[in-house]
Amino acid sequence: MNETGRYPGSAWLWLYTMWYQVPPFNSATGFLGISAANTDLAVGRVMLILTALLLLVPFIPGLRDIPRWIPIHKADLAASLRGDASGRRHAEGLAGTETRPKGSPFSH
Repeated sequence: MNETGRYPGSAWLWLYTMWYQVPPFNSATGFLGISAANTDLAVGRVMLILTALLLLVPFIPGLRDIPRWIPIHKADLAASLRGDASGRRHAEGLAGTETRPKGSPFSH
């Protein structure tokens, strides 16, 4: 990603620049009023629509119910509370991430 300046840079721009490679956005004839002549406006509109959809996911009944249908998070929590092998490994992995120095006012 040849990042030379300050963050954020090309790491978040890839999604915008991806649309410039898609045929309706880069063709001379276009589709539904989208063509190479007005690509910037069309990409901005597409990103605005996608961002609005992402923000509205909690309010869309079908999408917000998926965790209730597939309760993977409950299985992981139950395993760690039971104390079986996977739960112990998870707890040991979290315990090994302590980065505060000894004697720190925030250490236990």
